[in-house]
Amino acid sequence: MRIYLSSTFNDLIQHRIAVGRVLRQMGHDVIGMEEYVAEASRPLPKCLEDVRRADLYVGIFAWRYGFIPEATHPSDIANPASSTALQTTEVQRSISELELDEAVTNNKRPLVFLLDPSANWPAQFIDAVTGENDWGKHIRRLRVCPISHEARPRRRTRIMAAAA
Repeated sequence: MRIYLSSTFNDLIQHRIAVGRVLRQMGHDVIGMEEYVAEASRPLPKCLEDVRRADLYVGIFAWRYGFIPEATHPSDIANPASSTALQTTEVQRSISELELDEAVTNNKRPLVFLLDPSANWPAQFIDAVTGENDWGKHIRRLRVCPISHEARPRRRTRIMAAAA
């Protein structure tokens, strides 16, 4: 099964590593931003294409909304008609949110995990503390529809293993 793993990066790197490792051990093909480092294509179009090609979308969200790319015009990608996230002239949402929207719109099986609100989390990775992304307004909006709250990466991987 092709699984697209989405999250912000620096704050959730340990969680991404844990989830990716378990899914690969289970024989799944895990796709995520780590694979884009050596690629020449633009990240957003490649991300959205990979979401569409995946069988399952896994999103991990904590308290950072993530990178909002400069306004992206549909002509920036090879086949803009295939991306519902880029149907408008400009995009003002984070890559993580665009990936989730792409998964939902393309009838993928989104499996979204949210950091437990009571979990200890470093202040530098909380938009409401740093002032980023409208003082956390965007990540709070994105976290409105939780599927699972989980603070510990080990338990999350067990839950995901059972779901896959």
